[in-house]
Amino acid sequence: LPVGADSLLYSTIRQVAHRKAPISSLTRNQPPYPGYRSLMVAIASVLDTINETQREAYMKGSMPDSLTTTAVLEVIEINLERWRLERTMEGDRYVLVNIPSNTLSVFSGDTRVLESRIITGKPEKPTPQLSSEIDCIILYPYWHVPRSIAVEEYLPAIRKDTTFLQRNRFDVLDRKGNLLDPRTLDWSSFNRNNFPVVIRQREGTDNSLGIIKFSFDNPYAVYLHDTNHKYLFSKSRRWFSHGCVRVERA
Repeated sequence: LPVGADSLLYSTIRQVAHRKAPISSLTRNQPPYPGYRSLMVAIASVLDTINETQREAYMKGSMPDSLTTTAVLEVIEINLERWRLERTMEGDRYVLVNIPSNTLSVFSGDTRVLESRIITGKPEKPTPQLSSEIDCIILYPYWHVPRSIAVEEYLPAIRKDTTFLQRNRFDVLDRKGNLLDPRTLDWSSFNRNNFPVVIRQREGTDNSLGIIKFSFDNPYAVYLHDTNHKYLFSKSRRWFSHGCVRVERA
């Protein structure tokens, strides 16, 4: 296999083959993250609940007869693999976003120093899985409305009534960043293929990004941010965004 094609990299397999010490070679290449170690403890606890015959069968690749136990083991295995594939996290201070549980944790070493409820992407616009470094914190940010949202969600409302922009504190800019008067624009001619403007929401507590935004390099144009719709955090299922992560305790 080419390097990177599997979580057990070719170099690791060679170490095992030459040193004849599989346990020590594999242990040295295990991810150092607390989440990985916790899952290792969890899978050992689950295996303690089944008999020795089933445990030996599992170690050889079979699953236990219990559907519940099998389901738990499969979830743990999937997340162990996610940690094995993680190669970009550095240092012992990091933010971990758990998309399925809609929670965010801030870690310092093995200690969780903050936990927060979050809102993540809708099923049709899911929050992507990625790793990156937070490199910028912006207080009272502008919100530059993504083109897809502007065209699909806001343009129909603007066509009906251009005061929609004023009521929601939106500016209209040209591609060079110059302010335009929305009353002078022919909104009826705008569509998915012809949308030569940028809509920007002014900063403030009623801004959709709230009062703080955490930026990090990624190809999806997503980030962590506050929100002006605090009531959504009380929901048990919190998949409401277009991909960005809204943080209750931002």
